[in-house]
Amino acid sequence: MTLITLSIWVYTIGGILQLFFKEKHKCNFLIFMNFIAAALAFKPIVSILYERNILETTVYMGQLLKDVAFRVDALSAFFIMIICGVGLLGTIYSKKYLEPYIEQGKKLGSHLFLFNVFLASMLLVVMSQNIIFFLISWELMSFSSFLLMIFEHEEKEVRQSGINYLITMHVGVMFLVVGFILMYLKTGSFDFSAFSGRISELVFAIMFIGFGIKAGFVPLHSWLPKAHPVAPTHISALMSGVMIKTGIYGILRMLLYMGKPTITVSYCVLLVGLASAFFGILYAVAQRNYKKMLAYSSIENIGIITTGMAVAML
Repeated sequence: MTLITLSIWVYTIGGILQLFFKEKHKCNFLIFMNFIAAALAFKPIVSILYERNILETTVYMGQLLKDVAFRVDALSAFFIMIICGVGLLGTIYSKKYLEPYIEQGKKLGSHLFLFNVFLASMLLVVMSQNIIFFLISWELMSFSSFLLMIFEHEEKEVRQSGINYLITMHVGVMFLVVGFILMYLKTGSFDFSAFSGRISELVFAIMFIGFGIKAGFVPLHSWLPKAHPVAPTHISALMSGVMIKTGIYGILRMLLYMGKPTITVSYCVLLVGLASAFFGILYAVAQRNYKKMLAYSSIENIGIITTGMAVAML
């Protein structure tokens, strides 16, 4: 856990320190720092995935949160691997992508800082085992991605897509809040560990909608084709390749605590998965805008993942 925690600190510190570099050197420094962060996380991830170890720790967060639990098991480790890997590739790609903006005199400090905040927040999402801290991390992930997406905020279409994205994400988090409140009332605990075997079909359905909005399930996908075309390419890659998969992570995490799912729930998830896969690829092949095509392709991929998940539930 120490190395993964250190990795989060390296992302954060790297994002801050690049602010003091000249514009043309910011990306180079961030690539260096993000490579170190990914390398730090790699060793414990390999250990967890291949040796089935579980890393746990608690951090005192004051009177409100008290001891916040962090846990990295095989599920978390798999997503940490994706976050760090795609995050590093996105950082490398951003160097060439942002060069024209540097030539135009645009300042990149806040954008690159938010890029690393985005990565760190996603790591916290898949590690948090406390309701309140999970929601704080989830909101930080959504808000930082919103600010990254509106990089070219001078354009009206970018601003409109950004506001649409932000509103949609907050509708999703409202479902998560309701689900977590119901679980707190049932268990009397903020810790995920208290959920084991106590998640009802109703709570799972509410959480499924909340996480499904982030994942981009059909018919909850409307924000995705609007967000991708306006976001910088390296941000689109992170949103599509990593962020929407945190919705899948949330559903899988709730399934682990739910225990054996019922036939009804399993078939409902299967229906959503098949619909997302079918309509995603149907709309993708009709697109002439490459970013929109990739957005709908992402919806199709989410549908395929969800279909596999539903078959496993059955």
